[in-house]
Amino acid sequence: MKLTQRIELRRSEIRQRLAAIGAMTGDDRTDEIIAERDSLIAEYSGTEPELRAAHIAEDTDGVAREPQVREGDGERVELRGLIEAASLGAALGAMLRGGGHLRGPEAELAEHRGCRVGEIPIDLLLPRGAEHRAAVTTPAAGAGEHTVSRPVLPQIFPTPIAAFIGVERPMVPIGTSSFPYISAGSSVGTPSAGTAVGESSVAISAKTISPGRVAASVRFGIESEYVLPDLESALRQNMAAAIGDKLEEKLVDKLQSSDADSAPTAASTTIDYNGWRKLVVDSVDGTLAGGVEDMRAIVNVDSYRKLAQVDFATSADSFTAIDFSRQKSGGIMTSPHAKATSSNDAEVALIRGRHPGSIVQPVWSGVRVERDPYTDAPKGEIVLTATVLTGIAIPRAAVFLRESVQLA
Repeated sequence: MKLTQRIELRRSEIRQRLAAIGAMTGDDRTDEIIAERDSLIAEYSGTEPELRAAHIAEDTDGVAREPQVREGDGERVELRGLIEAASLGAALGAMLRGGGHLRGPEAELAEHRGCRVGEIPIDLLLPRGAEHRAAVTTPAAGAGEHTVSRPVLPQIFPTPIAAFIGVERPMVPIGTSSFPYISAGSSVGTPSAGTAVGESSVAISAKTISPGRVAASVRFGIESEYVLPDLESALRQNMAAAIGDKLEEKLVDKLQSSDADSAPTAASTTIDYNGWRKLVVDSVDGTLAGGVEDMRAIVNVDSYRKLAQVDFATSADSFTAIDFSRQKSGGIMTSPHAKATSSNDAEVALIRGRHPGSIVQPVWSGVRVERDPYTDAPKGEIVLTATVLTGIAIPRAAVFLRESVQLA
């Protein structure tokens, strides 16, 4: 077993134990358990530099790889364990039972995020792997036989790009959300002995975001509940996932708006391998991106397919534009939410590094799911409505570039 695998295995064991501790309540959380938790958090934090060094040592192509899990400090490690212990299904089950009062890790996570009664923490909407329910046996109509009703298969949504570009989604309890940043910093001089250094005026600007509503609503008949016992739970999870995808769509829209960069001039010639490499390398500025490994790209699906055919042919093999971005730069991802290609002219979003606060998408409290069995009760219909309040802003516009490429 490689050193990186041994470290990852130990990190996984620590996360599982932290999740179990996070699920404990009341008298179960003794002084010994708390001491164990603190010790595990300290150990986990210490494995990060070990893992980073191991990845570099085992790398075969000379490019340092970052570990998949990059928690910052002990508090974030504990929060990650709490998120892993919490279940969207359990939270939705509490909503189904009425009252909206969560229990266990779901309640602890909601309290940490400042959610009100009836709201689900936004963390549970983000992709964390599938949640499974046991098959339910229901009687068949009339024949006295039984059929096995399998869980409703969830809808598949696009792969999210938020973590890839480093978006932050802080929780806001109430009011507008302000993100201050230094727009004009201090100047530095080299005064001679006995001479005062000149003072500079530092300017602090701020991006203020007001909440906007993102909502989904579905209607179903009560007869359907007797055909699919987990129907309502599946519909609630579908709405939550759909809202999560809408947040991704708003994120991509912001990357391709004038808030990030001015609209690019349409490319006049078809891009080749060297042209793509030059486009990425020329975006390195030495400040926001210290090297090509700090550059990331977002393209639409059609562009991704065509860039995979733009190659640098040699006698031995073929190295494509996609290969260059994957192996030499910080990576490339495709999103169906990106602008479509028009007359072979496609827009590329380039991201210089992953600097904290470069792009923020705050969420107010959590997701509220309302169940209305009354309005259309005479028709035997129930309406579910899920709502989240959110906004988005780019405090560091220089991090995001918009470029145009002409594809064959």
